Amino acid sequence: MKYVLLYILMICSLKAWSQEDPYNRNKKDETKKNETNRPTEQQQNGAAKEKVSPNYQSSGNSQVNYNSQSLSAAGDIAKSLLMISDRYTGKPTFLKMQIGIGLSQQPLVVNAINYSTTEKIHTLDVLFGLNLGILKRSAISFNLKPYYSFKIPEIIKGNKGSINEYGGDLVGYFASQAESKFKLFVHSGYRKISGSFQSDGTNGDPFSSKLDYGVLKLGGGITYHTIVDDKEFWIKPGFFLEKPSFLLEGQTPVKTINLNINILSELEIDFSISQNTFIGGQVNYPKQFINRNQTFYNITLIRNGKLF
Repeated sequence: MKYVLLYILMICSLKAWSQEDPYNRNKKDETKKNETNRPTEQQQNGAAKEKVSPNYQSSGNSQVNYNSQSLSAAGDIAKSLLMISDRYTGKPTFLKMQIGIGLSQQPLVVNAINYSTTEKIHTLDVLFGLNLGILKRSAISFNLKPYYSFKIPEIIKGNKGSINEYGGDLVGYFASQAESKFKLFVHSGYRKISGSFQSDGTNGDPFSSKLDYGVLKLGGGITYHTIVDDKEFWIKPGFFLEKPSFLLEGQTPVKTINLNINILSELEIDFSISQNTFIGGQVNYPKQFINRNQTFYNITLIRNGKLF
């Protein structure tokens, strides 16, 4: 029940964000200002500049805002998480559906009128996937996990776009015997990222981003796995090397740390972080390119539902 309450809190948070629509809030502020006629036009312009950051970074009392339609859809996805359940099947082969919702910090290349640079945006992520388990009652077992993720960038007035990600992962588990609680795992995967992002910018300086690249991933780690009353618990830390399709020969793949936890088949939590990560996107002005190191992170809450 405590995980059900967690999902209810998450849905309430999404609804609260949707009510904090910056457009409606700004309109109310403008109406109040016009009625009192206290602030000058320069003061209003200054306040507007503070609300729209050219670097897409939250600062001070500002917060990430998403448009109400996207939040409504995400809220429906969050509600659907409550409708699926998962238990340990004991079968050597199984298939499960996966639905998740998460938050990411996504670095990307943006192009302005006469220069290119690197930036980061925050996205609300919706995940759909499958989990095929093979030889799960053996000392050596596998999971094949195709997925699709739709990323909704933060919405500030004048910004628009979306990012699509799809791919798959193959995970192999190795132990001395099938009943071992500790297992080594090897993880390989590929994902394709595409999409676009545009902004009106400030001071008449619009910029945009176009993404279209793939990423190979290879890594591994150790997992602790146990079963309590037909419910699974595991904790699986891992270390990965990721190679984007635009990585030049001789360049080092990016290091990523991941932690995956399943809490008694009720909730799966997946967290990844990569500092000084690769930054994808079309560079329109390579001679006027300003490169800044960025950090990627993602946290996703996932529910599994048994299909067979």
